[in-house]
Order: sequence, then C-alpha cells, then structure tokens
Amino acid sequence: MNPRDRLEDDPLRSGIVTRRMARFFNVGGLCEAYERRGNRLIQLSHIASVMADSAPGLSRESVIRRFLFSAEAGWFGRHGTRGTIEKLLDLDAYSTAPRTKYSLRPSYIRTEASPELMRAPRSVWARWIEAMGWPVPAELAEANPQQEPASDSGNWQDSLPLLKKAVENVLIRKGPYASFQPGAIANEVARLQLGETATTDEIRGEADRLRHRVGFRSKAEEAWNAAG
Repeated sequence: MNPRDRLEDDPLRSGIVTRRMARFFNVGGLCEAYERRGNRLIQLSHIASVMADSAPGLSRESVIRRFLFSAEAGWFGRHGTRGTIEKLLDLDAYSTAPRTKYSLRPSYIRTEASPELMRAPRSVWARWIEAMGWPVPAELAEANPQQEPASDSGNWQDSLPLLKKAVENVLIRKGPYASFQPGAIANEVARLQLGETATTDEIRGEADRLRHRVGFRSKAEEAWNAAG
C-alpha cells in the first residue's frame, strides 16, 4: 500500500497537518480572511444550536436533516466534474485526509457523514435560513457583507513581484508554446506561496482560490505583458 493513501501512514504527516492547520486557522489564514470581510465561516453545529434556541418548535436534529436534504438537492450548488458542494467548506479533515485527496469543497458523502462540521459563510447561512422560511437570527443578518475571499481583490500591487516570478517560470517551462493562461499562472503562484513541500491537492486548492479573486486575471495579464 502506498503510504500516501493513508495520512496516518504518511512519513510527512506531521508537516502536512501543521501546514493545513496554519493555512486554515492561523493569522492570515482562510478563516481570518472571511472574518475580515464580515462574512465569517460558521459550522452547521453552531447554526443548528442557534436555530433550535431561536425558532419555536425547531430542534437541532430537524435543522440538520433539512440541511442534508438541501445539500443533496443542490441548494448549496455543485462544483466541477466531481460534483463537490460549492458553497460549503470542509476544514476539519486536516488530520485525516491523504495528502493528494483533500478537497476543501466536500462531497455529499463527506457532508452526510459529518454534517455538523460543514462550514459556510455567514451570508450563505442567512440566505438558506430565509429560504427555509425560518426567522434569520440577528447575528446572521448583518447588512452589506463584503464579498467572500474567493472574490476579493486584495492588494495585488504587493503581489506583482510574485506574479512576475510565476510568469517567468511558466515561460521557462512552456518555452515558445507559452500563451497567456491565468490558470497556469495561478498554479505557479500557489506553488511559490506554499513551498516545495506543498501537496498537489493543496496547490490545486490555492490556485482555484486565486483564480476566482477579483483582479487576479488583470494583474496576471499585466505581469505577462511586462514579461513579454
């Protein structure tokens, strides 16, 4: 058996788990990025408890059952060929998922197995609760949240040196066949940011996040034209 197929058998397990936890929960990590934009990530376990406390006749179990039905029916969207759930995030498999098999967007099977661990931005929960016909708790109904980090413009001026380095690497690797491809540049930026020990899955996930940030394509194209 390949040790990479089971994280507990992976000789690099300690570093992988530490890096994942830092990426998700440390200062500058994914959770903080959502928090800064007033759209913090919340687990279903907290949502179920709040709804059971605030909505007469509603139990935690009924909230969880309705959540699973919504997820299966596609209310939270589906992403890519694997059909992972687009609006949910799974940050709690950091110590168990094999190095090349960690998807931040959970499958429905993973969601069904551990529903209370699933996270979504505050605004997503507010829309879902409203769609279910339940009263939206005041803590979730904050006005005018900024967009999720996946759509954040960020400070791309500070990132230009990294973008230029990524473009240079893409040009070296593809040579005369190189053409402007934001996806390839995003992959290279992610590789540079995460370091040589990053797994393929981690690089892919970070690149996907970068590609969907407002301003990434234009700044990547600026770096590409400057290199050309």
